[in-house]
Amino acid sequence: MRLSCIRDYWLNDFNLNSAIPATQVFLDYVPPGIDMPYVRLTVINWTREDTTGGKDDTHIENLQYQFSVFSLDLDALTTLMETVILEFDNADIDTGYTLRNRRTKRLMFGEVINGAYTYHGILEYELTSNSSDSHV
Repeated sequence: MRLSCIRDYWLNDFNLNSAIPATQVFLDYVPPGIDMPYVRLTVINWTREDTTGGKDDTHIENLQYQFSVFSLDLDALTTLMETVILEFDNADIDTGYTLRNRRTKRLMFGEVINGAYTYHGILEYELTSNSSDSHV
């Protein structure tokens, strides 16, 4: 399971793309000079547990991931975070067979980034899926 499946879900979701285009959603690294708002998607932890010893190589994958949302405007940040929550809480993300996608943390704070006061929101999720190597 890879972060690209989360970004692809964003890319194909009308409400998420209306809130912020997928071109402003980055996997791990955000290039310098990117205008806000933007979203950085990172892996917190990933585990895989084999469920059978048979030829199907079925397993349970658990991906803990984080959206870091950055904006110069608090209202824009709040709206974007609410949209992410509405679209990702319990979402059926195509990773093989999604068993559960649940939010585990929500946090908002302000900080100075490159001399500008910036609002930073964090949403953490845990995605559990039942898969086989043909779906990875």
